[in-house]
Amino acid sequence: MPRPLTKRDQDGDLYVRPPSIEAAIADLLETEPQEVIRRGRVSQRGSPDFVPLECMVHLIREAWRRRDEATLSSLMTPFLARCEAILRSKIPDNAMPDATTVREEILGELSLLFAQDGTGTHPNELDFFECKFALAFRAFRLNTTRPDWTRIKSTEPLSEAHERDDAEQTTELASDTELGLVDGLSHLEIVGAIDALPLIEREALILCRFLGYTQLEAAARCDVTDRTIRNRLTAALAKLARFKKEK
Repeated sequence: MPRPLTKRDQDGDLYVRPPSIEAAIADLLETEPQEVIRRGRVSQRGSPDFVPLECMVHLIREAWRRRDEATLSSLMTPFLARCEAILRSKIPDNAMPDATTVREEILGELSLLFAQDGTGTHPNELDFFECKFALAFRAFRLNTTRPDWTRIKSTEPLSEAHERDDAEQTTELASDTELGLVDGLSHLEIVGAIDALPLIEREALILCRFLGYTQLEAAARCDVTDRTIRNRLTAALAKLARFKKEK
């Protein structure tokens, strides 16, 4: 059986893998290591041997916990290659002068998450990636590149009805069920409203509403109190509500 997830969303509910992902992980855990490695290198989504990125995250985490260097390196290389392909489509070279550096920074931060997995004050940050990888990776790269937000926004609207990452279509976090504020607004209006927020409020919004951090976790990451995060988040949501009302 796959290791249970322990991270909770902002409502206090445990993250839960989709049944198909849970079953795929269970099957892979019963498969011979060399066959798992072979399948991990398959990049064609239509292939019966294709391994979803949610499963790749789980397998890499397990290899890291076992200190299985051979499996870790064999899976991490194709995993990062697939992530880089996503980034190339979302942050192409013509998007900004230092697009290559931005992509490398995101991949570096993602690799660091794996290196820190199971340790420190955020031992379960990768749980969300095992549930909805495209959504988690999208929020992660927006958070990682937040100083460059205004340069990236022209190539990647923050809230689309659907997005295709690694040929996987997902429902966006920025929906009326998550923010409760953006229904009825266009993509550009949503991006503009969030971009107009002060950096500290935008950061609180991204961490708590897009990356699934609790307010305590966001506070630890930002090195402030949870009350400060709560105040920043409240201010951000109030401004978004005003923006919507004025439209």
